[in-house]
Amino acid sequence: MTSRRTAALAVAALAFTSLAVVATSSPAAAAPPPNDAIAFAQPLPATGDVESTNVGATVEPNEVQTAQQACPASHTVWFAYQATSSDVLRISTRAATNGPTEFDPGLSIWTSSTPAAPTIGSLQPVECNDDVGLGRSARVEFRLTAGTTYFVQVSTYLDVDAGFPAEAPFSLRLETSTGPANDDLAHAAAPPLGATTTTDTNFSTLEPGEPTQPGDCREVHDSNWFSWTAPASPSGLVGDFTVDSLSLAYGDVLNVYRGPSAPASFDDLDYVACSDFLPDIQFPATPGTTYWFQVSDGGNEDNRGGQGPRDVRLDVGPAPANDDLADALDVSVPSVHHVDSVFASAEPDESPTTALNGCYPDRFRTQWFRYQPTASGRLDVLPTNRSGYGRDEIYVFTGPENGATYDNLTTVGCTQNYFTLDHTVPVQLTAGQTYYISAGTDEEQGAYDLRFKSGTQTMLTSTAPDRTSADLHAAVTPLGGMASGTVEFSEVVGGTDIPVETVTVAGNQATTHVSSLPVGTHTYRAEFHSSDPASVYSSSAELTITVGPRTTTTSVRAPAKVKQGRRAKVAVTVVTSDGQPASGVVTVSVAGRTVTVPLVAGAARFTTGKLTRPGRLPIAVTYLGGTDTVGSTTSTTIKVKKKKRHHG
Repeated sequence: MTSRRTAALAVAALAFTSLAVVATSSPAAAAPPPNDAIAFAQPLPATGDVESTNVGATVEPNEVQTAQQACPASHTVWFAYQATSSDVLRISTRAATNGPTEFDPGLSIWTSSTPAAPTIGSLQPVECNDDVGLGRSARVEFRLTAGTTYFVQVSTYLDVDAGFPAEAPFSLRLETSTGPANDDLAHAAAPPLGATTTTDTNFSTLEPGEPTQPGDCREVHDSNWFSWTAPASPSGLVGDFTVDSLSLAYGDVLNVYRGPSAPASFDDLDYVACSDFLPDIQFPATPGTTYWFQVSDGGNEDNRGGQGPRDVRLDVGPAPANDDLADALDVSVPSVHHVDSVFASAEPDESPTTALNGCYPDRFRTQWFRYQPTASGRLDVLPTNRSGYGRDEIYVFTGPENGATYDNLTTVGCTQNYFTLDHTVPVQLTAGQTYYISAGTDEEQGAYDLRFKSGTQTMLTSTAPDRTSADLHAAVTPLGGMASGTVEFSEVVGGTDIPVETVTVAGNQATTHVSSLPVGTHTYRAEFHSSDPASVYSSSAELTITVGPRTTTTSVRAPAKVKQGRRAKVAVTVVTSDGQPASGVVTVSVAGRTVTVPLVAGAARFTTGKLTRPGRLPIAVTYLGGTDTVGSTTSTTIKVKKKKRHHG
């Protein structure tokens, strides 16, 4: 009888052996799906979702070589769709319910010359797609022919990004629609003039022979059509057609053609222009000519924009009066002028040959202005109140007063910017020079107010009614016209402005008075504040005034003769240069003795001691000066008469 321990060991050994076999054996390859070959294509419903997989799928002989260019064949599975109408069929790939979301499939549509027994060699391509919009899904739309069998090939895109599975479960969604009413050229819609209308490229298709890339813009993958005939009069009109996809994922393309009002085929159309990414095309509207507009989501079979609603608009009108350099509008400063580039254009050779200050040397829609300053100073040209998508382009040139051409203009400033208003062209103007300003946008239309903002120059001078006062005169000079605002006078003390007075400017002048100025230097500032700061800049000026000490005159009075042994009375007077009594002290030196005597109301009195030595006695007086006065000296002499002796 086998023990439980022996039985347990036997089971463990068997388990180990089984694990070893699993660890060293290669996994069995998945069996191909039932629809791995075209001969076993899986029938599709008219509409709805279908779950499938290409796990284990292979390719048939010649399938890789036959694949449509943008959709290489790899791990392919096949489906069949039987058309019962002439509707537009849309087939799109989606992640399977339980499958990976990062699967990157390709989707190809074919017909067969032997639909009952299809082979790879019997196929004719209809359409294919690898990516649509911003994702990895594939999508095709095509108009059905009733009674035709279409074969749908789902494959793995060969250039699989790192980490993307080569095969996976997926889902197909089938949708049908009659398509947009203006899907075909023969059913082109008439856009309303000067108003926005919405067109939807969902279920749009391309007709046989329809141009897909007539210019240098992206290819078109489907299209909606519009047409408009220019009136017989007036002449000189300009048309502007815009497309706004309302989503960056769409990738719009607009192509414009001209041709007969009822073209028999696309060969009757003449290509005019194309535009992609915020498409906007301006064209001269030749009277009586019919224009055709092809609106599409751009791209090709490899990668195309998404379908969806788009706003389209056709505007028609005359070019601006100042569209050309020769018709530049004379402006004053300060001023504001509206710029609308919808119907503005660029003349031949208008763009500068080189870029300046980071501005691109291309201009498409411009209006011209001219300014001749009577004073030198700063001018700022800047856009405000902006609308539209076009990039602002503002250039400032110098040129002759008359006969200006693009060959004799010299660029002195420019600015270009998308979507924002925080940019300005500052120019230092010279009086008497002629300046030309071009303002507009690049390929897309836009509108803004062009502001010519005047700089100002403030000059500060002074006159001195007396030594300790001054009249401060501020002269404010704008580039043009009269200055309006106030001048704020202040004294600059230790880097701080101490207000003096604010005066309203009259006749470009403002004046204030300062008095009782102590000795020393005084710096004053005059700052002009414009009453319209959006149009005129403020400016300031400084002036330094030096107040020096007053000079003085010292005089002395003393008796001409004094008897020996007597005293003498001395009177001193000190007067400033402006006639005021000085303050301070004087020193009086007499007979070897010096005394200091204070001044009272500019005067000092001193009595000498007894004068005992006969003869001429000098008296020297010195005024020592004060805080705002300069010292001075004077002198005099007293004759001391010898005393007579009496003998008895």
